[in-house]
Amino acid sequence: GDVYKRQADIKLGEVKNSISETYEWGYNQIGSDNQDAYIRKLDINGAEVWKVYYDKSSADSRTVQCTIDANDGLWAAFVVDGGSYDTTYIKTYQIEVEPFKGSLFTSYGSGGGPHVSIIAKINPLTGKIQKATFLPARMQEGNIDAPKINKNWRSATNTFKVQEIKVVEGNVVLKAVSAYHPMDPTSAKNNYVFWKEAGASDADCKCWRIELELPPTLDRITRMRKLTASELEVK
Repeated sequence: GDVYKRQADIKLGEVKNSISETYEWGYNQIGSDNQDAYIRKLDINGAEVWKVYYDKSSADSRTVQCTIDANDGLWAAFVVDGGSYDTTYIKTYQIEVEPFKGSLFTSYGSGGGPHVSIIAKINPLTGKIQKATFLPARMQEGNIDAPKINKNWRSATNTFKVQEIKVVEGNVVLKAVSAYHPMDPTSAKNNYVFWKEAGASDADCKCWRIELELPPTLDRITRMRKLTASELEVK
């Protein structure tokens, strides 16, 4: 209710489109232990056109990066630390019609705590999410909504953080860090398959640095490769 009090926005970055409109992104700190992702659009004179907070649930969320495609379309990478049935959760709050329908992963998966990514196409006129997919790491293969299989594990979902996003020839290209065995390109429709070519994790971060490419439909992975430490600094 009215107890929900926002503090100052924490701006993490900005990008301009071809006509010098600006998109700022980051998160808003709510009290001591909750964060809400936001994006803010400014016109060429610096006046606010819109500002959208994408989550008002108990889950933490941040907008970590935005990019502009060749048609001045806006794309965003978010991170969230859990799922929620709340109507103000990022999946159901500031959205157009069923943006996750038919996507590669349609939910956070079982468990909560680790940070997973959401990749989204944003309507530049309104700030609403038009199309999106979750991108988790998993500690077991199979349906991501299945219960965890070992009570000693915190959850079956593990951390997958997208650090860079760009659109190349219409496809969404991401650089990310996976804390557990990354997803294979054969993963589809909420079915998680371990990447067969992942090899061992990087010793310096105990993680996998990867680049992956998705079509604008966000329903599959079309390309993956491992990255070196010089290609991606873990943040």
